[in-house]
Amino acid sequence: MDSIFSTFNFMGWFILMVGMQYSAGPANILIATSVGKVGFRGSVPMLIGLWIPAVFYSILIGYGFYTVSEKFTMFFDLLTLLGTLYIFYLGVKFFRMASSASITKNDTPIRFRDGFILSALNGKLFAAVLVMYSVALTEQSTKITILFITLLFVLNGLIANILWGVGGKLFSTLLGVERLKLQNYIYGSLLLSVGVWMLFLLIQKYSL
Repeated sequence: MDSIFSTFNFMGWFILMVGMQYSAGPANILIATSVGKVGFRGSVPMLIGLWIPAVFYSILIGYGFYTVSEKFTMFFDLLTLLGTLYIFYLGVKFFRMASSASITKNDTPIRFRDGFILSALNGKLFAAVLVMYSVALTEQSTKITILFITLLFVLNGLIANILWGVGGKLFSTLLGVERLKLQNYIYGSLLLSVGVWMLFLLIQKYSL
């Protein structure tokens, strides 16, 4: 364990990941929405879907793919664009559920597929992992260090997910069953706002 810490910039990693994993990104908003609707147990499939691509990206980049990815920046920008469009789709979906004549406490859960697609098409996630490794790794880093960083990445992210889920659950409880339509409008608006922000960053990048 001492050798791992000697090849891992833990303080730089921690400061970076607090800002990245606890902020109001599309994944955290989706988790808060899901837990508010169907609870933690009903959100497990969606959560697994979110983390499978994230772990895959972390291991792929950690073992050297980042040296190749610099040559394919437009490909990952395309991923970001597709992910942004999917965020818009989810946001509109919440608005449609809110406008539905019938809505119950246990509304349709957010599925494994929704989490997986959102994460897999999240070019910002890929970029965030790239930045994470650029801060955390040193010249002495080993394969064990990369696996250790991936484990911390997942654990820290799950803590952030749980906190956002607790917030979503409290928010749902405070609103009550009779105001679930308002909840769908609010979360739909948050997702659409994130989508607009991500689209703006892409446009700004290519307009410079």
